[in-house]
This record gives sequence, structure tokens and C-alpha cells, in this order.
Amino acid sequence: MARKIKRLSERWDSRDLHEVIQEDSSEDWSEAFAWWQHAGVAAETLLAVLEKIRVERMRYEEELQGRDTRARNIREAQKALKEAASLIRFLKTQESLNDDGSRELVFGQLGEQIERAVQSYIDNLSRIVPRGRPSDLWLGQCVGLLAIELMSGPLPKARARPRGVVRQSEKSTIRAIAHVLNLAGHGELVTREKIRHVIRKIRPAIEKRREGRMKAKV
Repeated sequence: MARKIKRLSERWDSRDLHEVIQEDSSEDWSEAFAWWQHAGVAAETLLAVLEKIRVERMRYEEELQGRDTRARNIREAQKALKEAASLIRFLKTQESLNDDGSRELVFGQLGEQIERAVQSYIDNLSRIVPRGRPSDLWLGQCVGLLAIELMSGPLPKARARPRGVVRQSEKSTIRAIAHVLNLAGHGELVTREKIRHVIRKIRPAIEKRREGRMKAKV
């Protein structure tokens, strides 16, 4: 039986990112933009990535909600079928005596039809409720885009990055991405361990990007 997704009770704040930034009276966003600018990622680029992630996160949340609705419908149908067991049995077995002495079902195939229809409804819903949670593809995409920029060294053209920009370590990259995603409202799902896991998976891409930039610079 499908299980209810517990985290749905804590609804995500899906407001526009610019609205979130405007309502934040702290200096956290200013400091974050300054850090990323120094690391070679312009504020416009960072905002574009975070906005893309907001959209992908909305799709993720809609999928969670859809799964929860289907799982709830399955539970309700199973409960109704169980509670109607006595009635269905009565419909399937109640007989009457004809004039010639033969017996026939009073309600015909009604009991069978009801039982089959409800069970078919449950089976169909069960097939479209996959096991486990939907994958956090939005998180992987965000981490991948930002980590490659931070860890792959200077861009080919000097003017593309401010002077003094240096390649970020894995530790500082994880810390920076976790911080900015928390500011953007994803803190309840994002952990440093998740970010570290994504970076390890995309390390070949980071190395390839780094080599490409070094060759272009020569």
C-alpha cells in the first residue's frame, strides 16, 4: 500500500526569488552576491540559476502532491471496499426462487461488477504511484551548474572573471552552495552531504571543463 509522504505537511515557500530577496532585511544576500562575484559568478548568473531551480523545485513539489493525492485515494478506496464487504457478499449471494423452482441471483452480477470496478480503480492508481520518493533532479542540476563554475578554474577570457579569482576547493564550494540555497528557501531539503554527493558524481565533468579552459587559455 502506498505511504503518505510526510514532508507535505511542511509546505515550501515558492514565492518569486526577487520577492524573497526584497523582503530579507539582513545583509545575507548582499554578502552572498559579493562572495559569488569575487568567485567569478556574476549576480545575474547566480539569480538565473536560482530562478531555474525555483521552477524545477515547483515541479518537484507538484509531483509530491500528485503522489500524495493518488496514495490517499488508494487508501480511501481500499477502506471503502473493506467496509462494503458484507454488502457486496449479500449482492453476490442473495437468491430468489423462480416459479419453476430454479434459483437466480436477485441482483445479478451487480456485486461482482462493484467489486471488480473498485479493485480495478485501486490497481490502476497503484501502477502510477512509483515506490520511493521522486528524485531531487532540481538539486543535482543546481549543484552541477554552480560547482562547475566554482571548481573549474578561470574562464578562457580574462574579462569574464574579476582579477584575483581563484579556483574554489570542494569544501568552500559545498559551503557556498549550501548557504545560497538556504537563503533561496531550500534549506529543509538541502544538506552539505547531498551537495558533496552530487559533486563527486560530476567530478569528471569538472575536470573536463577545467582542462578545456586551460587549453583555451594557452
